[in-house]
Amino acid sequence: MPGRNWAWLDPLDVDDVHGKCLLPGHLFRSKTLVKLSLGTNTNIGKLPPDVSLPALKSLSIDSIVFAYKDFCDVLLHGCPMLDELTVRHENDLNELYTYSISSQSIKKLKVYYDSKYRNDYMSFDAPSLVSLDYTDYALYKYPLVNFESLLEAKLNLCYSENIKRPDITGLIIGISNVQTLHLCGGSVDGNDGDTCDVTIGLLQVKVLDVLGYKGTAKEFEHLKSLLGGIVECIEKMRVEFQEYMWWWMMTLLLKPVGI
Repeated sequence: MPGRNWAWLDPLDVDDVHGKCLLPGHLFRSKTLVKLSLGTNTNIGKLPPDVSLPALKSLSIDSIVFAYKDFCDVLLHGCPMLDELTVRHENDLNELYTYSISSQSIKKLKVYYDSKYRNDYMSFDAPSLVSLDYTDYALYKYPLVNFESLLEAKLNLCYSENIKRPDITGLIIGISNVQTLHLCGGSVDGNDGDTCDVTIGLLQVKVLDVLGYKGTAKEFEHLKSLLGGIVECIEKMRVEFQEYMWWWMMTLLLKPVGI
């Protein structure tokens, strides 16, 4: 695809394809491709083993089914200069999901998973990552989370009745280098069965944003637990909530933890 810096899949009309969609082999061996978007709800089958996209900087995956380990071991492995990666899935079919993301080069990662029937784990190996935006249901375990260079993270972890005792300890430890942390929605709400100590490894946090705070008792207790561990190192904190809750919120937060 000489002279192009992106790939557009409209000619394949992939939104209307059900089952396997065979993409041209040269798409995965382009020396000039800079941006690639693949989607949606399509099984592209087995990737060619010689994937080589040396110029690719941005990759977006939307509800794509890959053969076992093809996503990391073949596709991402063939993108040595990749800077930005977006992975999105919105359905309840487990086979659609990628449970491991591994790249030595990516600096910006956005993951959006929306399924109450997720697998029980998620792993990340991205030592060069600087910015993380992660939306998902809290899972049973995060066996590998390698974010050595991470500076900013946005977490939106919801809780599902299908995952009885989620444990996000591995995820929290994995973001221990983060200096700016954004907590959204369910990440603030917490879960009675959550076995994680959410303060583990967050002593580097300088800026904390709490977004979508509703003021429920469960949210407040979860937030107090978090602040009890890192309040001394936070330099700036922003809480997004309804205006009428301002005085009540400040009064409660200023009380010592445990009261």
